[in-house]
Amino acid sequence: MTARATDTAVITPVTTSRLGDTTGKPVTIQVGCAVPTTFRTMTVAGTGDVVDVSGSSLVDHAPVIRRPNADAPNQRFEFRPLADGYVRVVNRLSGLYLTAGATQGSQFEQRPYDGSGLQTFVLG
Repeated sequence: MTARATDTAVITPVTTSRLGDTTGKPVTIQVGCAVPTTFRTMTVAGTGDVVDVSGSSLVDHAPVIRRPNADAPNQRFEFRPLADGYVRVVNRLSGLYLTAGATQGSQFEQRPYDGSGLQTFVLG
């Protein structure tokens, strides 16, 4: 669980969730440092698609999906570092937290901060 200072890092949820029709694909982010300090897009590995809060939603439990990059605020995220290389990921538009599903293969959503492991990710 270490963050690498490379141009591309992988963000991994504690549980395996999916982005819309994507199951089991890691989500890569383009970074210039171990933990980004500005809002960034996250690119789904092996695709040109980015992580996107569906419909630019501002509501709790809105699905997080993959879409072509429009560089829109609902596709930009802030990375809030925690101890030991962990991060929480916050959507720029809604201010809500990226949250993995509770069971393997379930949908990523955005939710208010709740402190759970479902809102904890690793860069590395």
